[in-house]
Amino acid sequence: MAIIKTNREDTIRIVVIITIIVISLAGGATAATTIWDEESGSPLPFTWTYTNFDGFNISGIGTETLSVVQTDLGAAIGKTRTIRNRDDLPGGGLIYTTTNQLIQYEVSRNKGLPVTYALSSDGFKSLDGGNYYSKVNWLGVPYVALNGKASKLVKSILEQRSNEQKVLAVGGTWDMGGEHTETKFNRCWGNPIAGMVNPLL
Repeated sequence: MAIIKTNREDTIRIVVIITIIVISLAGGATAATTIWDEESGSPLPFTWTYTNFDGFNISGIGTETLSVVQTDLGAAIGKTRTIRNRDDLPGGGLIYTTTNQLIQYEVSRNKGLPVTYALSSDGFKSLDGGNYYSKVNWLGVPYVALNGKASKLVKSILEQRSNEQKVLAVGGTWDMGGEHTETKFNRCWGNPIAGMVNPLL
């Protein structure tokens, strides 16, 4: 692992970045995590994805990358290294990217029912009912992009699979996780006339 000398305010300390990512996302390095190691000949530029970093693998969905894009860290092996983090410095930088992914609602997949205000297969909001929502992994945490817009992220609190069921009783509560409890079950209903499912509003 490289140790970075800070000689400017805009210099990023790779030790801090990698330590934060490994500790907060993956809970530590695992067999599926690749540590960049200059002494063992790790290449530059170098990119972590869900295939070589567990923290970016969320339920088998990997949309994140973290790349050291410069080809030279500017010092001999075992000495201080610097990753430049300014657009006006050629060949430098640490770049994090993520993309959204359309996920089909289970009720659409299993019952063929559209969901009111969901997204169509091209990612646009459909007032007549769509089958998808947009999921974005951000720093190892899954979020939902409201109306498919990555600028409007909300934390995903519950995703039910086709084999998961919840029996709703009158007067009961449903602990959905993330300190969210639903008690007003009339807010989620099936419309037998239109053949649509309306999500919680």
